[in-house]
Amino acid sequence: MPVRRSPLERRAVFLSAVGLFIALGLAAHFRSYASPDTGFLLDEAARVLDGARLYVDLVDMNPPLTVILNMGAVLLSRALGLPEILVYRLGCTAVFLSGLLLAGWLLRRLLLDEVVLRRGLVLLVTFALFVLPGQDFGEREHLLLALVLPYLLLTATRATARAVPTGAAVSIGLLAAAAFALKPHFVLLWLAMEGYLRLGRRVRPGAVLPETAAIAVFLALHMVAILLWAPEYVGLVRLFAGPYTRFLHVPFWELLVRGPGALLALFSLLAFLALGRRAGRPELPVVFAIGALACLVAGAAQQKGFSYHFYPAIALATLLLGTLAWDRGAWLRSWVLRLYRVVAVSVLATVVVVVCVRNVSAAIRPERDAEQELMERVLPVVSTRGAGERVYVMSYNISSAYPLINYAGSRSASRFPQLWILGSAYIDQLRSDRPLR
Repeated sequence: MPVRRSPLERRAVFLSAVGLFIALGLAAHFRSYASPDTGFLLDEAARVLDGARLYVDLVDMNPPLTVILNMGAVLLSRALGLPEILVYRLGCTAVFLSGLLLAGWLLRRLLLDEVVLRRGLVLLVTFALFVLPGQDFGEREHLLLALVLPYLLLTATRATARAVPTGAAVSIGLLAAAAFALKPHFVLLWLAMEGYLRLGRRVRPGAVLPETAAIAVFLALHMVAILLWAPEYVGLVRLFAGPYTRFLHVPFWELLVRGPGALLALFSLLAFLALGRRAGRPELPVVFAIGALACLVAGAAQQKGFSYHFYPAIALATLLLGTLAWDRGAWLRSWVLRLYRVVAVSVLATVVVVVCVRNVSAAIRPERDAEQELMERVLPVVSTRGAGERVYVMSYNISSAYPLINYAGSRSASRFPQLWILGSAYIDQLRSDRPLR
């Protein structure tokens, strides 16, 4: 009786599926408006290039590296004569494609003889990087996942004692360090991976891995650079950290269980507890499980409830479910665990189908929410009267100003991205039944 082959064993089918995911994600993204955060950071970077002092003339809680990367996009857009948003999107696409290629290279070293599992994971990485983000395409958490995913796969490779070239390990470490510099909350992910390797005796406790040294040196130099280039950042964070935490505040424990995508992350961890240890390749599910948990905690620690804060946790949870779905370990002998696997596969399939349908809809006929419809009505006025000028938008909602200002060809006249400071100062009164004073 002939053995039934998986479609992923056919190279043409595999490459077509990867290309389809990339095309679907990019089509949906390029048909939509830029996110407010993208618009603000590009505007801020342009104003710094034009002479504004970061953290003095401009009040922003983002670390300097975020602004520097956007300054690069603005400079390139000026050199090429292209819109800043288009250049930023193309740059992000290049980062995600590079992350995908690097992840594929590491998976080949880790799963050399397991074609179906390797190609299935590459396909899911493509889905996670290009299709899953939706409106959060290009957010810092999106960039973080692309930069840190090779480091997670390198950690799994270390756990199997397979050799990795030192130069490649250092490069992967530097990419991960850049990700942690963009979003310091996710340094927890680095600590979790180091703990997994050292507490589990997968490497010697005192061993200094090339990627570990690269991350530590990069972050140390990054701190020194902040003190030299932007010393005002430390004082600004000290002054505004409290008020910013109160703005749109959602308690940590509530986000941990009810945040965007938290249920998917928690379900994937339950599936790992049931199936992960019995998998034929336990290193990958362990790394993805630890990563999903660390990213869930890091997202909840920001206490805002924005969907993109939880994107890395959702993406790693998806990869974890995929690893458990394609791995055919010894646990297949138990009907209880087979049933659990069926449920895990069903959840994964539902996520993929729902997200793909959402992207198809966005690519064919983009939907506009109330804020975007308002922007479209105001845009002709701002474009006519404010092109090349500075525009002040009085709102505590960043969506009122961005990306309106970008598409109108204007610059903001405000030191703040939005008037969140007022929302923070009056939050208690706004929640009270008494008249606002």
